[in-house]
Amino acid sequence: MALSDILGGTPARTQQFQRLTQPQQQLQNQSIQQILSLLQNPRTGADQGFAPIEQQARNQFTTQTVPSLAERFTAMGGGQNSSAFQGALGNAASGLEQGLAGLRSQYGIQQQNMNQNTLSSLLGLATQPSFENVYFPRQPGFLESTGSGLSQGLGTILPLLLGGATGSTGGGLMALLKLFGGS
Repeated sequence: MALSDILGGTPARTQQFQRLTQPQQQLQNQSIQQILSLLQNPRTGADQGFAPIEQQARNQFTTQTVPSLAERFTAMGGGQNSSAFQGALGNAASGLEQGLAGLRSQYGIQQQNMNQNTLSSLLGLATQPSFENVYFPRQPGFLESTGSGLSQGLGTILPLLLGGATGSTGGGLMALLKLFGGS
C-alpha cells in the first residue's frame, strides 16, 4: 500500500480471484473435452458394449438351442436333414435375431440415457465459474479521517467561541473551558 493510499485513501476497485485449484481446472477442461466427444458421437459405447451380450446369445444358440432341436428331431425319426428340422431351426434363428434386435434397441436407449446423464453432469462441472469478482468500496485515508474529525470538532467549538465574541450570556470561552473540564 502506497503512502498516497494511506494519506488520501484507496479508490473503489474490483478484484478477480481464481475459484478453482489447478486439479479442478484440469477436471473442468477434461469435462469440456468429454462433452464435445459426446456431442460429436452421441451413440458412444452403444455398439461396443452390446457385442459381448450378442456373442453370448449366439454362443448359447449354437451350443444349446441347435443341439436340443437336433436331438428332438433325431428322436422323432425325422433327422436333421428333414424340412421340418430346417424350418424349426430357421424359426429359432429368426427368433434369436428378433430377440437380439430388441435387446440392441433397449441397450441403445439405456446407453443414450446414460450419455445424457453424463452430459448433464459434465455440463454442470464445465460451467462452474473459474473466477469470482469481489468489489472493495472506497476507503478514506488518514488525512480524510483526521480532517473529518477535525471539522466535526470545529463545528462544535466554533459556535461556542463565536457566542462569546458576540456578547451572549455565559461567554464562549467559559463554555469552552467547561467543555474541556476546566472551571
